[in-house]
Amino acid sequence: MPIFYDFKISISTYKERGKENDFPVIHECPDCGAKGLLHRHGFFERNVIISGTKEEVRIAICRVKCSKCKKAFSVLPDFVIPRYQHSLSSVITNLKERLEGLREEKEISRQLSAFHLKRFMRQLNWIHSFFADMGHVMGVMGDKKERAIKYLKMIRDFGESTFLQRSKGHLSTYSWQINSTIFRSGKKYRPSHKTFASPNKILESRIAIGMAGRPSEKEGGTFHE
Repeated sequence: MPIFYDFKISISTYKERGKENDFPVIHECPDCGAKGLLHRHGFFERNVIISGTKEEVRIAICRVKCSKCKKAFSVLPDFVIPRYQHSLSSVITNLKERLEGLREEKEISRQLSAFHLKRFMRQLNWIHSFFADMGHVMGVMGDKKERAIKYLKMIRDFGESTFLQRSKGHLSTYSWQINSTIFRSGKKYRPSHKTFASPNKILESRIAIGMAGRPSEKEGGTFHE
């Protein structure tokens, strides 16, 4: 199960620091609510593609564990989408370019890019619901493409990573089934460590823009104590 954290640094800096990053101290279990320090439980590695550069880097992800319920959690930098190689910024930028007809770079393959857009367009009613519940006055909307461009701008103005984190709570009250909102692109992802949370137990993978998919097999779950 992921715990998002804003390290306030770039992907490149995070990679350089590796296991020496300033990881958060967590005093309450997100699952059982037990009070007390969650202890370090090793690291695993995963790939992430840096937006605008096509550079694929391998980063270290810290794991922590609750001493009471024994659940393990992955401390994810806020630029990472759970179970997905492309960074949050990369996918958002790609969607914007697709909607505005500006996409020239092939940072994301044409097939995967089209899949992102299709999923995003299917989520428009959910995104409307999210921002309406946040108190935004939505006004009269135009056609579907115009709505999509407007909502994407709202997500970027709201803060991409903030939206990723805040949306999970709203999703828990929404009526859609989780499997209708998870991307299923690429080969099946099976981390090597048995305590890595399964998709049907991760609300964070149900983000509103429908991006939380499965990466290729080379984004492995290499585990290091």
